[in-house]
Amino acid sequence: MNILKKISASAAALLLCAVTLSGCSEGSRFEGCDEINAAKSLYENVNSGHVKVVDNITGLITQDFTFMYDDSDVLIYSYRGTDGEIVFYEYGNGSEINYCYADDKEWSVITQGSEDFYNYTRTNKHAFTSQSVISLNESSIIGTTVKAADDGGKIVTVEYDVARLNQNAGSQMDAIGSFADFKAEITLNSEGYVTVMHQWGEVVGEGTNVDLDYTTTFTELNNVSEVTRPVPEWEK
Repeated sequence: MNILKKISASAAALLLCAVTLSGCSEGSRFEGCDEINAAKSLYENVNSGHVKVVDNITGLITQDFTFMYDDSDVLIYSYRGTDGEIVFYEYGNGSEINYCYADDKEWSVITQGSEDFYNYTRTNKHAFTSQSVISLNESSIIGTTVKAADDGGKIVTVEYDVARLNQNAGSQMDAIGSFADFKAEITLNSEGYVTVMHQWGEVVGEGTNVDLDYTTTFTELNNVSEVTRPVPEWEK
């Protein structure tokens, strides 16, 4: 059960474009990319964390993911995702998966041993625990700037050649059109971890222009001690 199949196609495309483009290569010719590569490796090795994606245009929290690994390196996670209409919840604890749509107001359970059961580990990564969630598409980059952050870290701003970006995005963009503009700003703390990823731009479709403006935050890295099932509105 892939959450990107559970929300609408357009929302899935926006998420893919916003947070899962392919990564920088080693020895980048662009300043700041080597630091981002190092941050990707750091992130893939954390024991726990909280990832939140906010649509800055609507103020909507579109993705909210909390996770930790147990002593067997199995992922325990809690997820809430929405495209503004459909709201989907999922919780996995290694032995069962709980999921539901807000409109159904009823949880479904997949238990270990059943045909549809799956889980994630340190090697079989969930999308939100993989380094790809903080990646950039280096072959589309035309320039970067780096400035110091207040805490001793760095802020890397990235500009893209949108023609190359559209070519590299391929079928990920089919549902919504093509990029007319796209930029990113990545904040790394003094320890080299990514803490904020701000991405914005414009997508042109058939007779429509859509502005994109997303901020992804990475908090509680290595500091989550418990992950519980998300609480839908109807249970509050």
